[in-house]
Amino acid sequence: MTKATFYKHYRSKDLLIIAYVEGRDKQIRDWFDEQEKTTRDPRAIARALVDQINVEAIRPGFRGDPFINAAAQFADENHPVRVAVTAHRDWYAHRIEDLFRQIGHPHPGDAADDLILARDGALAGGYVGDPVAAGAALHRSLERILAEA
Repeated sequence: MTKATFYKHYRSKDLLIIAYVEGRDKQIRDWFDEQEKTTRDPRAIARALVDQINVEAIRPGFRGDPFINAAAQFADENHPVRVAVTAHRDWYAHRIEDLFRQIGHPHPGDAADDLILARDGALAGGYVGDPVAAGAALHRSLERILAEA
């Protein structure tokens, strides 16, 4: 599709970015829903999540985390793009915290913060450096968090 075709459907770059962010948010929510249908083991879901993040980071054309990239384009935290990104990240943080609560982690909020920070770093490191090494570091981070539970 050309830029003109995109803007014909979305009227502006901002609306296009919001639609993209909301679409990615839905993909991640759907992924969690599917995992919960296929397994009851929250540790397996956490490991599958890290595996999925790594798959994303090594795919051709990967350009970093789409939520961070979208937020970086808009300094105003009240801009609709930033609001959409914040809504996703808030949901994601609560979902990861709930996952660690199910695992029995003594500090599920801290564990979620640690994993999300490691995820963000792995995606950034995978974009500008070695995605395999970044993925391995993310796996190690998850295993350290799981060992605390």
